[in-house]
Amino acid sequence: MQNLLTSGDKVEVVVDRVPAELEAKLQEWGATREQLPTGVKVLLPLERKREAVETLWTAGADVISMQPLKSSLEELYMQVVGSENPS
Repeated sequence: MQNLLTSGDKVEVVVDRVPAELEAKLQEWGATREQLPTGVKVLLPLERKREAVETLWTAGADVISMQPLKSSLEELYMQVVGSENPS
């Protein structure tokens, strides 16, 4: 069950700031960002996590955390049941 819930295609990276010169690059990678009281939350495709974290860190951002997004039970249910055609 835990493996099903942790499967996802996005990662959440929290940094103290996003340098202006990286805004376009993050958008190009399909990332979205949300301003937090203590930093910035960046959601991006899982396959970009290493490249994004290295790029942010190299540009002077402090990476506070990184974690894969987990699916909720409701999302999992809709993926399994919602995709089936009723008979």
